[in-house]
Amino acid sequence: MRYSRQLLRLAALPVAISLLAGCSGGLFGEGDEAGPIVVGTTDSVTSLDPSAAYDAGSWAIISTLHQGLMTFEPSGSTPVPDAAKECSFTDDKTLKTFRCELRDGLKFSNGDKLTAEDVKFSFERVRSYYEKNKQGGPWPVLGTLDTVEAEGDAVVVFHLATPDATWPYKLASAAGVIVDKDAYPDGKALEGDDVVGSGPYVLKSYDAGKSAVLERNANYKGAFEVQNDAVTIKYYESPDKLLAAWKDGGLDAVSRDLPAKAYRDIEDNPESDVRVAALKGSSVRHMVFNVKDGSRVKSPAIRKAIAALVDRQAIARNVHFRTVDPLYSLIPAGVAGHTTAFYDRLPRTDPAEAQKILAEAGIATPVTFTLAYRKDAGFEEETKVLVKQLEQNDLFKVELDPRGDDFFDMVNAGKTDAFTVGWLPDFPDPGTYVSPVVGKGNTFNNGYSSPKVNELIKRTEKVSARTRTLSDNTAIDDEVAKDLPLLPLYQSKDYTLTTDHILGGEKLLDSTGAWRVWELSRE
Repeated sequence: MRYSRQLLRLAALPVAISLLAGCSGGLFGEGDEAGPIVVGTTDSVTSLDPSAAYDAGSWAIISTLHQGLMTFEPSGSTPVPDAAKECSFTDDKTLKTFRCELRDGLKFSNGDKLTAEDVKFSFERVRSYYEKNKQGGPWPVLGTLDTVEAEGDAVVVFHLATPDATWPYKLASAAGVIVDKDAYPDGKALEGDDVVGSGPYVLKSYDAGKSAVLERNANYKGAFEVQNDAVTIKYYESPDKLLAAWKDGGLDAVSRDLPAKAYRDIEDNPESDVRVAALKGSSVRHMVFNVKDGSRVKSPAIRKAIAALVDRQAIARNVHFRTVDPLYSLIPAGVAGHTTAFYDRLPRTDPAEAQKILAEAGIATPVTFTLAYRKDAGFEEETKVLVKQLEQNDLFKVELDPRGDDFFDMVNAGKTDAFTVGWLPDFPDPGTYVSPVVGKGNTFNNGYSSPKVNELIKRTEKVSARTRTLSDNTAIDDEVAKDLPLLPLYQSKDYTLTTDHILGGEKLLDSTGAWRVWELSRE
């Protein structure tokens, strides 16, 4: 699923912990008693245009302003109709034709009627943007789509190039949201913030990198009952700045992310007027290698030596205060298909073994390579520890490339030898951790493609009973661990904090990857 500072939450249910000790002030402020509900986050928004965005922060706000044909109920993993009245495969055996009938009376926020032609335009536009720009946007999620047709105003039919049992899930993700064909350009991103959608909210004002003001969309007809009239999202450059704002009492809720130590302190000292919702296994973090010609980590021996130097346990313990768990699989623990392939296939953390691997391959040391990371997302300390591990025994010399809002442009352009990145699910299915990451035309644009992995991915997409994909996902994990185009580092919890007068915080984040600010209300 998507980039994150950060990163299915299939088997992980939100755990709400009410900590209402009756103290005032202290670490957590009480927030305002009226007006918009104010939510703070360190997520960043790269684009307000659904065809151009494929990162956690952008998808979060896009999903509040737009709707798709399908969606997920809170804490549910089954797609249900949203803009559609009903949807289904026309043939359960081939899984190549999917038909949806729209609800009656749908309108965009500007008053335009929402029709099947708008749906057709929206999906074709995601493809045309990707093809024209050769990168970017959520097309890797929708890549099994062949053609889409509109039958009158109310019926849309998707014809898939290959069987895809996950197509309903993809429609329910932000990759499948609908835009007004008369308000959006084709082949390029929308300029400015004049967003036209049919989702729960309209965008009343937007200050890039600082705030977004959302108001309830009176034209919305869909699966959700909006619990508030307005939400203000405030964006912060770092977890420390978000924590400072939370302490000052200017926020009603916090979602992704405070410093790890703050979460540990909250769990260890639960005496504050705050409600905490913790979701285990929600996001993963990888170190991704550029395996294209010219990359300084193209050699498998170099990547294997790097793997022998990385100490996940130390990162989890010393940097993240055990709010994350070491990960040895593409798929996180708790999700069908999780294995320990990267533990079984690769050497244990051992500098001597790393040195031996490089020597046997005839590779002179130190090996110099570039490592990019998000400097504005709280990963400075993690990166320092990782670099210290890699430069043991002078085997590697790491040239750091700290990035800000241009991080995803760098990733799309493939301009670094390696980078660390978080990954969140597109939809609640194991495939969301696999196909976009290591499949053909993967969103990391790191040059990796494996015929065997691609064939296994196609096989999993033909299986409507998703639990029956276990063996193929296990085989994919093993093959990728052998090829090593990336190295899983850890999986983490997602926390949502709300002051004691805000309800619905436990629904804000769930197994679907959505950001449900419409579930928040005042007590």
